Amino acid sequence: MVQMFGGLGHFGVYAYPECYKEPFPGFTRGDRELIPRLWYYDDEYHRDPEFDKMISGLLAKRRQVTTQKGG
Repeated sequence: MVQMFGGLGHFGVYAYPECYKEPFPGFTRGDRELIPRLWYYDDEYHRDPEFDKMISGLLAKRRQVTTQKGG
């Protein structure tokens, strides 16, 4: 778990091992799975219904830069 706190916002990532079992029904691992078993969470997901679009844009931009660099 890596968390960032500041002011009113909180965000971070949770990494789960392959064999991880949910501790209870309805358990939420995070707001968005970035890669298998790595989940991002952000308070903005609960405040802004359009927030996922912003995250998608950041991920697409990162993929584009990585592709241009050959990695």
